[in-house]
Amino acid sequence: MTAPIKPAMRLRLCILVKEDGYGHIGLAEWRQDPGSGGPGDALRVRDEEPDGYGIEAHLSDGRKATTRGHDSPYTSPWTTGNLPEDRPYLMWVCVVKGSYSKCSEKYAVSS
Repeated sequence: MTAPIKPAMRLRLCILVKEDGYGHIGLAEWRQDPGSGGPGDALRVRDEEPDGYGIEAHLSDGRKATTRGHDSPYTSPWTTGNLPEDRPYLMWVCVVKGSYSKCSEKYAVSS
């Protein structure tokens, strides 16, 4: 199944992860340009609920940020790497545990 691609490319994107009965349990963040001391072309995730599940974010270039193996609350380090400017990529976030993975739609972001 292919998730729809959102039409507007984003320079900065934060996807909130919600779970029935828990509310907001985590997030994934994309940052195109460096700012406030943070890196550019960067991806990170945060897990806020100690429920045994992790949060993973993926970029279509293959990079991944994850909270797997860490106790919650936990924010992953930025996953970075310079990308060619003004190119489109897709980003999505998943709730994971073992081989289980439930993922969001894919969102267009820009380098």
